[in-house]
Amino acid sequence: MPTRYVLLTLSIPEEHTDVATGILSLYPMIGLEMGLDEATVTFDERDWKDEFQTSILDDLASAGVPSTIVKVGSEVDQNWNAEWEASIDPVIVNERIAI
Repeated sequence: MPTRYVLLTLSIPEEHTDVATGILSLYPMIGLEMGLDEATVTFDERDWKDEFQTSILDDLASAGVPSTIVKVGSEVDQNWNAEWEASIDPVIVNERIAI
């Protein structure tokens, strides 16, 4: 069974990203993608608890970081390169070597 991930996207002003990153690191996240005024935190579904939504916002607010939840979604683990890999034809250098 493939691993499932929960993606929590938060609106966080860019000037607060350092503090927010520190607070978010206290949770069992496995990834953090920072964008312009936005952060997407990735959790393994087995580690995710619905109460994280409230506790993360509370922890950020306690540190003076304004934030809101933009969305909560999920993804199934997969080979993200599969389509690209399938589209590449090998280059035959000689009868013994192909790239």
